[in-house]
Amino acid sequence: MLTALTLGFVLGPSLQQKIDNSNFKSYFDQCERKGAYLESPPENSSGSPQFLGKLTASKYGADSIANSYGKYGSTTGQESIWNAYSKFGGKFSARSPWNSYARKPVEILYREGTKTYIAGYLTANAFYRGEIGLPNIDPKYLAYWLDRAKDIPK
Repeated sequence: MLTALTLGFVLGPSLQQKIDNSNFKSYFDQCERKGAYLESPPENSSGSPQFLGKLTASKYGADSIANSYGKYGSTTGQESIWNAYSKFGGKFSARSPWNSYARKPVEILYREGTKTYIAGYLTANAFYRGEIGLPNIDPKYLAYWLDRAKDIPK
């Protein structure tokens, strides 16, 4: 069961404001310290969520989205948000954070004990409204944080 959080754990009250060019590094740094990971919600009620990698700047971690040779960080992995031709990385895919019309965006999650919390939504859809108080994070800020601007889909 997922629990929505107002995100006071990460940046205090300022996190309820928009995540933008001035504060995205702090947001991702703190999510990384919490052990956050990316997950795509199920396509339908009978489906299951899809793990899309750990939200870490480690270029060597097997599950890291920053590992350009790993399953979740490569530009060719089918479960990578960096693969412009996969359902999780394509600019027109309904399950991709790069789709500005996505209705089920990628979630940034973390666990504390037995509870799983949503820390925000990784989506280019500026109009998506999920849980109250949770930010929409433009995936380009993740690319900048990981120094992967070259991997932003054109």
